[in-house]
Amino acid sequence: MSKIIKVIAVLVLISAITTAFFYLYISSRLSDFDVKKDKLIITIPQGNSMSSCLDILNKEGVLQPSWLFDIYLRIYSTLDNRNIIAGTYKFTSQMDNNEIIQSILTGKNLYTVKVTYPEGITLKNFAEITWKKLGIPQDTFLEYVNSPEVLQKFKIQGKTAEGYLMPNTFTFFCDADVKTVVKRLLSEQERLWERKFEPLMKHSKLSKHQILTLASIIEAESPVAKERARVSGVYHNRLEKKMLLQADPTIAYIVGGNKKIKYSDLKLRNPYNTYLFAGLPPGPINSPSESSIEAALKPEQHNYLFFVAKGDGSMLHSFATNFREHQRNIASYRKNRKLNSSNSK
Repeated sequence: MSKIIKVIAVLVLISAITTAFFYLYISSRLSDFDVKKDKLIITIPQGNSMSSCLDILNKEGVLQPSWLFDIYLRIYSTLDNRNIIAGTYKFTSQMDNNEIIQSILTGKNLYTVKVTYPEGITLKNFAEITWKKLGIPQDTFLEYVNSPEVLQKFKIQGKTAEGYLMPNTFTFFCDADVKTVVKRLLSEQERLWERKFEPLMKHSKLSKHQILTLASIIEAESPVAKERARVSGVYHNRLEKKMLLQADPTIAYIVGGNKKIKYSDLKLRNPYNTYLFAGLPPGPINSPSESSIEAALKPEQHNYLFFVAKGDGSMLHSFATNFREHQRNIASYRKNRKLNSSNSK
């Protein structure tokens, strides 16, 4: 009997030593750093088995030996009720094996890029930002966003998608293609329109395309959101009276955003020239913000027909009901500009 007890004791001891050794081995491997590069990008496709996912990681020298992490991952994922999440991951040399396992089971280190598109930017600006952040060539972006396929699918009335992309901050996977990006930008505005602006259209004489066009001019005219409904009221009044809009932002759109407008530019024979052609231009001149679209649909009711910047640094405008009053506001603007210029020296 004593021999049996001794054998059992020996077996228990061997088992304890083996378990302890195995525990220490797993612990050491979990705390090891397998990533040898500063940055390692790995894509795990959708629908792959755990073994296939582990093979992909092993080929990059991560989570080795495979037999150990195959066992560990299966036990861990079962106990934690998790599966490997497909996607593109970015691992760094500062991450140990345990952090990598946590990443693929939670999606924590999915390689995504935040891209911010400011309000009031043009298609060209969208293309530039997309190229800098996601590496999609500008020509590829512009060609696709203005393609018949896109214009028809999103029911865009103009010849380009100018004004139909939603300015906002978006998160994309690093390998997002042009179709994914463009669809997201267009769908975002489409959803906003359906949710918030479609009900307001029954009170408007303008089409969606015309509202976006007017909103883009309002966006460019006033950086102050609380003033945009008043600016909108001026343009609605001028449209009602069949007056020329004479909106400087449409001239800036023709000559190129950052260039100073010259008097000769006002005579350019271009359909976007609101100093020569009555009514709204053919389409939007930028992607307007939500507040500018709302202002275009809900203009302030007043009798103003003119406005000019105050020139006092407030970014606000002075409004007038007649040209004589407008001239006085212009004189005040010039005086304020001159005063501000003198004070800054």
